[in-house]
This record gives sequence, structure tokens and C-alpha cells, in this order.
Amino acid sequence: MVRGNEARIQDVADILRTLDPPPPIEATPRELGVGLLFSANAYLAIVAICHQTSPVGEAVLRGTVGGRPLLGWDFLKERWLEASISDPGLNTHERWLTMSATDLSNLYATDGTPSTLSRLAERALLLNDLGRFMTVGGWHSISESFEQCGFRWDGNGGMLEILAGAIAYSDPVMKKSLFFASIATSDCGWRLTESLAPPVDYHEVRGHLRLGTVQVEDEALKRKLLLGLTLSEDEDTVLRCTVSNAIQRISELSGHSAAVLHYYFWNIFRSCCPRPSVATHCFSCPTSCQCPEAYQQARPVPHVCPFSTSCESAGQNVKMVDPAYAGHFY
Repeated sequence: MVRGNEARIQDVADILRTLDPPPPIEATPRELGVGLLFSANAYLAIVAICHQTSPVGEAVLRGTVGGRPLLGWDFLKERWLEASISDPGLNTHERWLTMSATDLSNLYATDGTPSTLSRLAERALLLNDLGRFMTVGGWHSISESFEQCGFRWDGNGGMLEILAGAIAYSDPVMKKSLFFASIATSDCGWRLTESLAPPVDYHEVRGHLRLGTVQVEDEALKRKLLLGLTLSEDEDTVLRCTVSNAIQRISELSGHSAAVLHYYFWNIFRSCCPRPSVATHCFSCPTSCQCPEAYQQARPVPHVCPFSTSCESAGQNVKMVDPAYAGHFY
């Protein structure tokens, strides 16, 4: 149905081997004023509701923080962290238990502009369940659970297995769990000694389909992807697992960690390879390109897609798109 293309994977790895991508850290780390113990709680909650911030057919999440207009994950994260400074209770399981759709709508309404955060009731439910998860575990900070499992992520009784007890983190491909692992390690001082798979979101699904590192051999599935139609649960899981395996293989061949590659692919695909085929920056980024400058410079030629010489879709009028998705895993 779906497979990794080893030749294309090798091409991408060869390009990346010559580059020095930025480290896998959030671009704008923020001091929360509550220490590392509860900064992990903040990210646990933010990642729990981090899915489909640019949903097909719906408004893109956007707003202003500190005078800066932000989109998607950047606004989701920065607005929550900003609110946490004046309201540290936002990062407690007691608050999550009672969080409502109206609370989220008010939180993400800025400068008098109504919130564009979609699926408010669903996200509130995920936070309510996260509060239940913490209460049942007897933890005030999620850091306590990490200590209880011996600071292990993988394996029986590891942190990834513990996180799966929350609905928001129950994805079989573990996108949110692996994303939280990356942030907790880079921004919250958590330990990571194991080699984990990368988180895979819809930007990376779209990008690897277009690169050709992942190939769809089933014609019916290919048609669905070209039209942006919703996949079955099994189709979705197989597709994301194949993308994850491709990134891990590129990691092996390029010498860059899977976490580094996640941030590299994610920044480039969401900025330079958006859903509309006519909006892609195959050969030159416009001045309006929002890819961070560190990722613009970490290319063979700055402000030119690093994969344009080997991408199957470069310059094509019709490109694969990530499928419409009604779930809450990514």
C-alpha cells in the first residue's frame, strides 16, 4: 500500500549530510517564572491540544503575542505560555479538570480579535481528561511520573507507555508523545538517553509524499491523497508509520538525529511547501516566506528549497496533499 523509497531517501540524506541544521529546540523559549517542574506541565497541556491548527477547509489558528503576529503551533504555544506567567494555575491538573470550550476561546482571543482555534469542545475534553490522568496518577507535575518510571522513555513502564493513558496521547504512532519528549528534553531539562522515533505531523506527511521518500502504490489511496480526502484509520496509521520510518532511515544515513530532522522538515514543509500547489516555493522563497532564518541558511543555497534538485514534485502543477483529518492525534 505505502512504502519508503530507498533511492529517494538516500538522495535526501546525501543533501542533509552536507548541512548543519539548527538544534531541536523551540525558537522562542520563555521563562515561565514557575521553574522547570511546571514548565513541563505547560508543554504537556499545549501539546495535548496541538492538532490540526491549520485544518483543511477551516480557518488557520492565528493571533498576536507581544505585538508579533503568529500562526498555528507558534501562536498555540506562545499564547499559553504568555498566559501562564500571570496565571500559573493554568499549568495545574485542577484547572484542566474544569477547562471549558469557552475558557479556551477566551484564552486564544487576542487584541479584541475572536479566537480562530477550531474544535474547542474537543480540545477542552482532552484537557479535562489530562486532568483526570494526572489526578489518577497522583502527580502535581508530570515530572513526578518521569521520576517514577526511572527516567525512561521507551519500553514496558516507560514514559511513552504512561502518557498513552491520556486520551490526547493515545495515538498508536505517538505523534504528541514523541513531540512532548523532544520539548521536555530540549526546554524542560528532562533526560533522554534512548533513540526515539520522530514525531510526524501533517506537514511532514505532505512533504515526504511530495519528495517521493514515501510512495503510495495503491491507486485508490493515491487518489484520496491527491484530492485531500479523509483516510481510514488503518490507512492513516500506515501512512504516518511509513513517514516515520523514512525519517529514521534518513537519520541513519545523514548522521543527524531524528529530532533534528523533525524540526528541519517541519519548518521547511510548513513554510515552503504548503498545501496549495501554487503556493510552494520550489526554486525561490518570496520575501513573505515565514521560514525561520536559521532554517533558510541551513540549505545548499539560502532561500531555495534544499530538496528542489531531487524532489519528485518540484515545479509540478499538481502535488500530493496531506489528507483531511477529523481526529485529534496530529
